[in-house]
Amino acid sequence: MTKVQKQQLNNLELRMCISGDLDAAAIEYLRAEFDLLAKSSCDIQLDFSYVPFIDSSGIGAVVFLFKRMRIDNRNLKIIGAQGQPLKLLQHLRVDRTIDINASLA
Repeated sequence: MTKVQKQQLNNLELRMCISGDLDAAAIEYLRAEFDLLAKSSCDIQLDFSYVPFIDSSGIGAVVFLFKRMRIDNRNLKIIGAQGQPLKLLQHLRVDRTIDINASLA
């Protein structure tokens, strides 16, 4: 089961730590969380340190969140991605649009 934990870094930035696979089943659970993030006024860091697997549903949800935030001139950053999630994000060239930092920022 995928779990999330939110941490307010400051008045302008929020970190959402995701733990577990980011697949179609997880997105059903996370959709409401992503909607809240999109409606917030903060820039967002998605911490993928504990995401061992991501599929097209996960990629799609992240890109959709990015687009919704971009409309409001807010930033989305992925931190801590490694292994399969990082490779897939790079293979699909998501890293050319969304700031991806393999280390924690």
